Amino acid sequence: MLSNPYEQARWDAVLGADPLELVVMLYRGAIDSVRAARRHLDAGDIVSRSREISRAMEIIVELSTTLDRSHQSELTGRLAALYVFIFDRLREGNAQQTDGPLAEAQNVLEVLAAAWAECEGARQSASEGASVFSRCA
Repeated sequence: MLSNPYEQARWDAVLGADPLELVVMLYRGAIDSVRAARRHLDAGDIVSRSREISRAMEIIVELSTTLDRSHQSELTGRLAALYVFIFDRLREGNAQQTDGPLAEAQNVLEVLAAAWAECEGARQSASEGASVFSRCA
């Protein structure tokens, strides 16, 4: 058991999440890390900036490795390409210590996160509708 109740709550949320919820959590984590990295860049805190960029890069690698490449779908290919783009922008922002590439990575992550969150919301609405329907039937 974790001593910090906030960490424990987050851990419990991860353990209870389905795959779609986990993807949304990963996107949120990556966005939070890029935002923090940008703040640390502005403050001149090199160590913290690098740590946050590394965390975001680890999340992007995780998202990329969990893609189902067995079907060779167009969506999988496009997501893989976007993950490479995001990773490259993070690497460039860290190496050059500039905000532009980090802002680009954050923007793409936010668009993708919104799309996945919309999928999650639609799925929840559909499942709630199904349960309402089954109670009425």
